[in-house]
Amino acid sequence: MAMSARASNARKSLLRRILSKLVCACLLISGMPVIGFGQNTNSAEIRGTVTDPSGAVVPNVSVNIKNIDTGVARDITTNNDGIYDAVSILPGNYTLTFTANGFNKLVRDGVTLQVGTLTVNAQLAVGTAQQEVQVTAEGTLLKTESAEQATTLDSKTMAQLPNVGQSWGNFTKMLPGAAGSGIGIAVNGNLPYYANFLADGASTTLPHSANTDTSIMETMSELQVQTSTYSAQYGIGGTAFNQISKAAQTSFTGRHMNTFAMISSMREIFSLRA
Repeated sequence: MAMSARASNARKSLLRRILSKLVCACLLISGMPVIGFGQNTNSAEIRGTVTDPSGAVVPNVSVNIKNIDTGVARDITTNNDGIYDAVSILPGNYTLTFTANGFNKLVRDGVTLQVGTLTVNAQLAVGTAQQEVQVTAEGTLLKTESAEQATTLDSKTMAQLPNVGQSWGNFTKMLPGAAGSGIGIAVNGNLPYYANFLADGASTTLPHSANTDTSIMETMSELQVQTSTYSAQYGIGGTAFNQISKAAQTSFTGRHMNTFAMISSMREIFSLRA
């Protein structure tokens, strides 16, 4: 009886150890995707403070953030400190509209949002919401949130630069402190081929071969190149190349747009003949 009890206790102890290890393994596996997504990003954040002519903050201001390219809009409201903060926004061209009771409506056009954080403050003039103040053709908005050194090439810039093919690798030679070109570029004295290549914030470097997957320019909205003092979310490497995909738009674009138009015209011709 004593031996049977000891054997039973031993089995229970073994089962408890196995169960505890399984629980730890499940928790580790379930946490891996969260950790992976938290390291990198393909979205942007826009925030700022709304004040009146005296410099006092204005709470409960309605802020409309509209993507000019897609027509998608988001509405948020400033808090008691007059601060608004919109996260997880796709890069692109935006229009910001500020509306509050007792103040003129303020519209800020031409706000270009890239991956990262951008601060856009607003000062409202006393008046009515029916009166509108529109601000356009402003200077380049500077990022003051970090000391990172980065260069961003948008799709329009890459399309206008002379290039052969659809690879953006030839443009890397124009980066400050760069030597060479392509994926083997060396920046700020770092070794060549010592870079982190990302697509929408996720690494595209194959661990078993160290090969990288680069996107073609036609599918990209921008290329962000981080060369110094960038955030730890971009991982290792002397330089971080973050390739941001294009979002859906309200019209057809790309080199196959003319082909699509030609096919549509041919269908109309054949339908008329039939």
